Amino acid sequence: MLVSDASGNLIMAQDGQDGVWEVLLRCAKEQSSEAMFRKALQVAESHYGQDSVQVGSVCGEFAQYYRALGEDKAAEKYEERAEQILRKFVLERSDVIDAFRQQSNEES
Repeated sequence: MLVSDASGNLIMAQDGQDGVWEVLLRCAKEQSSEAMFRKALQVAESHYGQDSVQVGSVCGEFAQYYRALGEDKAAEKYEERAEQILRKFVLERSDVIDAFRQQSNEES
């Protein structure tokens, strides 16, 4: 897949490749392109999973895009999804955080 950035430079990217979603997201923000945001979301979902941090990141940026356009309902949809993903991510890692805190307290 070829993607052009805001300067018209072509960037080569392949679906599923690490970092492709980041390239697409950067281009989407530079171009204010809903289609690019959708493609970045699709690539992140297919490569990392529906509830991945990467998908949460795209959703957060997509929400900002819609807010800038004044499309509050669409923005809220993506804000809620980003928040749900973040909450899940934090909860899944809470035992790691607790173990780190316990180890830090023991060392003190």
